[in-house]
Amino acid sequence: MHLGKKVIHDSAQALMALHQNFPDSFQAVVHFLSSISGKVVCTGMGKSHHVAEKIAATLSSTGTPAFFVHPAESMHGDLGMIQDNDVVLALSASGETVETIQLLKHSPTRLSIAITAKPHSTMGRLSSWVLPIPEYPESCLLGLAPTTSCVMMMALGDGLAMALLAQKNFSKQDFRAFHPSGSLGQALKPVTELMQPAPIFPEDTPFQTMLIQWINLQTPLVGLINPQGVLTATITASDIQNCNVWDNQPLLCSDIPVANPPMNTQCILDSALWGDAVNIMHDTGQKALLVMNERHHPVGIIYNDHCRNNTFGKPS
Repeated sequence: MHLGKKVIHDSAQALMALHQNFPDSFQAVVHFLSSISGKVVCTGMGKSHHVAEKIAATLSSTGTPAFFVHPAESMHGDLGMIQDNDVVLALSASGETVETIQLLKHSPTRLSIAITAKPHSTMGRLSSWVLPIPEYPESCLLGLAPTTSCVMMMALGDGLAMALLAQKNFSKQDFRAFHPSGSLGQALKPVTELMQPAPIFPEDTPFQTMLIQWINLQTPLVGLINPQGVLTATITASDIQNCNVWDNQPLLCSDIPVANPPMNTQCILDSALWGDAVNIMHDTGQKALLVMNERHHPVGIIYNDHCRNNTFGKPS
């Protein structure tokens, strides 16, 4: 456990050193990368290979087209993947990795950026820009296995990606276009893609009629609308249980006292994303939200997936 915590501590200290010695060339590199017509070609050997692959993936998913080329494979035909309008982003702590240097020397593009702890190394001299990282000791007990250097290179790559994202005004909708699957893709879906028909009733609907339909719908809440179709109230099971409607029927729906005004945490606009709805339901404990348009007309309902099958029934 001690050694594990030491590695985390060393990584944090290395990142702090990078923060305190942040590359002066960073902004110029971001400005340049935001204006290129080609792609960012990430490359590196050994552990730098894996960091470079991750940086390429993050850049691509946030609006900056990028891909990885293995420096050794590049000498056996993969140089053909690189175009003269691309930019090589080369990673090497020492700056003297032979395979990476060979790629830089033979690359079809003369534009390159080096992330290295040795800005005056061969790789640094061959590159158009250098993003130096501090020469911080590796966390390995032998002082050999790349650890802190990888952490700093990864962080610097993430910094580039996020700065470029901001520079290009990359939006949530843009991100969703590149990431339609998984939990992130789901969170970025508009609520209108996931909503179901809204359980709504005119205000003058007899309570008993509404209650029977509500039980059949198995929904945690319903909405009331006026003759213009505007939402005037939301009714939950708690609202029913907190009044004496069981002993004072018949009642109109509009006679049911509700605890909150309609435009509250039981509603969400149709321009919102599913992730926004999930956060509201998580924070408030709501099991469903009515979806409204800008005119406050209910257009649908979305359910917390885990609560969809909850039923409403008369309290015992």
